[in-house]
Amino acid sequence: MYKFLRFKFNSIYSIVSILLFMGIIFATLGIAMFYQFQSVRLQETALQIQKEKAQKIAYGIEDYLRITIQLSRSLTSLAAPLQQNKNEVETLLYRMLQSAPEEMIYGMGVWFEPYLFDKEIELFGPYVHRSQTTGKAAILTYEWSQKDYYYPKQFWYVEGKKKEGKTFFTAPYFDTNLVYMSAVQAFYDQQGHFAGVTSVDMILPLLQKFVAKFNISKEEVIYVVTQEGKLFVHPNENELMAYAKQLGLPVNSILDLTKSHLETFMQSQGEKQRVMVSSEVADVHWQVHILADEANVFQQVTVLRNNLLWAIGLLWLLFIFLFILLLQAHKARVRHNKLKEKLKEQNRKQKLLQDLNDALEDKVKARTLELETAHEKICHLNEQLKAENLRMGAELEISRRLQQMVLPRAEELTQIPDLDIAGFMQPTSEVGGDYYDILRDTHGVKITIGDVTGHGLESGVIMLMVQTAIRTLLASHAAEDSSHFLAIINRAIYENVQRMHSDKNLTLAILDYAQGQLTISGQHEEVLIVRAHGEIEQIDTLELGFMVGMIPDICHLLGKKQIELAAGDGVVLYTDGITEARNHTGKLYGLPRLLTSIQRHWPRNKARFIQQAIIADLMNYLGNHPIDDDITLVVLKRM
Repeated sequence: MYKFLRFKFNSIYSIVSILLFMGIIFATLGIAMFYQFQSVRLQETALQIQKEKAQKIAYGIEDYLRITIQLSRSLTSLAAPLQQNKNEVETLLYRMLQSAPEEMIYGMGVWFEPYLFDKEIELFGPYVHRSQTTGKAAILTYEWSQKDYYYPKQFWYVEGKKKEGKTFFTAPYFDTNLVYMSAVQAFYDQQGHFAGVTSVDMILPLLQKFVAKFNISKEEVIYVVTQEGKLFVHPNENELMAYAKQLGLPVNSILDLTKSHLETFMQSQGEKQRVMVSSEVADVHWQVHILADEANVFQQVTVLRNNLLWAIGLLWLLFIFLFILLLQAHKARVRHNKLKEKLKEQNRKQKLLQDLNDALEDKVKARTLELETAHEKICHLNEQLKAENLRMGAELEISRRLQQMVLPRAEELTQIPDLDIAGFMQPTSEVGGDYYDILRDTHGVKITIGDVTGHGLESGVIMLMVQTAIRTLLASHAAEDSSHFLAIINRAIYENVQRMHSDKNLTLAILDYAQGQLTISGQHEEVLIVRAHGEIEQIDTLELGFMVGMIPDICHLLGKKQIELAAGDGVVLYTDGITEARNHTGKLYGLPRLLTSIQRHWPRNKARFIQQAIIADLMNYLGNHPIDDDITLVVLKRM
């Protein structure tokens, strides 16, 4: 029997060891597969970030060029009708140049087709440019209207004509220590015939500085290549030009270098392995390139790999540790079997142990009797607690019914002229802290909504205090002005809260409506003004009041806002129990979703239908997740 048990234990030990080893193997393979999947995702994310950065730079260049496009279009539209009026053309060029940004625009000209401006003048092309010394004075010249230059045959004139009214950008060129680029656009006479082109010459140092400011990291290089394949901006411009001169290339500016020159330079520098992303600049078809160190771009992949290698190492260390534990357990089992033989010697002591057990049983019986007595007392206390719970439950049910009873009834709301009103309130516990009321008086309709901090019996009592105070003030005509009305309520609630030794307070907004005029006062959630076709205006009430019951006097903190409501317009009031409701994932319902629901159901629907649709959308969003706060919603619509 002993040999059989030893064989059985040895077999179990072997099986556990094999299973443990296989588990470690599968875990290692799983980690490797996870790394394969996650590394691809991290690489794609890193490349997308680089791509978005390149796109941002491209969009900035496009914004810069768009200013010139607008100037070109304005000059074209104004110059076209000025045929045979030399003074007006020159005056237009002066004024356009003076209104153009000095740091961007160098000059502009109007170039008419031969003999079109004046049948006796073949070439008429006035050009106005800034002084290169002062930069501000405008200089008019006709030096480019000479026959030896003959602008109709120039590349920029021919290409501008081909574009048929669209803006054509020349390639950047270097002149007088600056980089220039021209925007050319054709214009036409009243019969639609081609009449000539306008040109706007830009200076590009600001654009070069705009791109250069993104080159702040030593781990990446951002540069721009023109449509012709020439370099426009590169952070290593000086080194590139020096290298080109060493090769014997005639270089005056970086525009004399091409992308192939850059590649040769990078090979000579022994560049690290890099990752490149690009983005195109519209209108000029330039390319923004970001060349970044691969190790830096994919740093998260390296960190992930190192962490997973650590994890695999720890798993194998755990396997070794557990294997050693199993081996120790096996040795302990062998020792245990040897000790088992010695138990026979202890049988002689059984009698002594039996006597001790008998004595222990007597003590257990006595203890059992004590426990039965204690059990009877506990049962009596439970009965008392049950009765107390029933009494408190009845009191809470009465409070809840009182709270529901003071809410405005549907038949009251239907009797209010000029308004279609629907209200909804659902507390999260037996007694809620939310409050709303709609009351009529001789001056119109008073709509109130509030939210007491917390919920439960104490919050519900304060809510009833507020409702009673408002009705009493309204019936006694003690305060006609809404701000004075709110200040009196605050004083009453503050004194009651102090007497209760409570830290409760509430937000409270009061809306007075009469003949299409809505006056808002008090601090609460945003008041949503909904126009007939669904457009929503969000009214922030932060500056219109203060928390009620927190300080004794809030007169200096109160304000008003008046809104005009036309037929079909209305108001949506709510408490934060709606916007801060969370579904099973913990995600908020949120104000944007509430606004979308309102816009979808507002046109051509009654207030009751809109209110029910919003609550239905909220409940559908929550699913089976419980409501965490009181929910109140009021919809009113001018008929």
